[in-house]
Amino acid sequence: MEAKGAPLCVQKLQRELARTQRTAQCLKILNRFLVILIFTTLFIAAYEAATFGKLRTIPTEAPSNPPSAAPVAGRKEQAHLTKSEELLEFVRQRNLFEPIPVEPRLREAPAHETKALLQNKFRLIGIVIDTSPMAIIELAEIGRTVFVLPGETIEGVQFERITKEKVMVLYNGMEMELTR
Repeated sequence: MEAKGAPLCVQKLQRELARTQRTAQCLKILNRFLVILIFTTLFIAAYEAATFGKLRTIPTEAPSNPPSAAPVAGRKEQAHLTKSEELLEFVRQRNLFEPIPVEPRLREAPAHETKALLQNKFRLIGIVIDTSPMAIIELAEIGRTVFVLPGETIEGVQFERITKEKVMVLYNGMEMELTR
């Protein structure tokens, strides 16, 4: 690109232009690399968010009841497999396209919400004190009245103790009281 007979300042300008063009090409390549890197990072972050950060793990034990009981030609029988061979056999039999089951995350309700929910569900009508005390409870949702003994469970609520003034219940892992 340099002209032999051109003045020195023109030759310097031509060299500077060539260097600038090379730098521009390098920057263009670097820009493409960064775009690919950013999209890859976003894809990985989206995948982690979708799987709630859980990593796939391969169980250390092979399934006790393999899907195919018939021996496959060229493979050892199941009884004589080493741990690594058992793991390899498990991976071969696994369906890679089956979705991973995800356990739903349950939100723990605060105590005041739980108590309000309990009071909306059950209403203490009365208490019968006898050799075995009983509570008379109205199921508010269906309008039905039931007699409850200590230790019984109705709709996930366990009735622990029944005294003259109150009924102690266990609901969502919290002990609460029903009063009139």
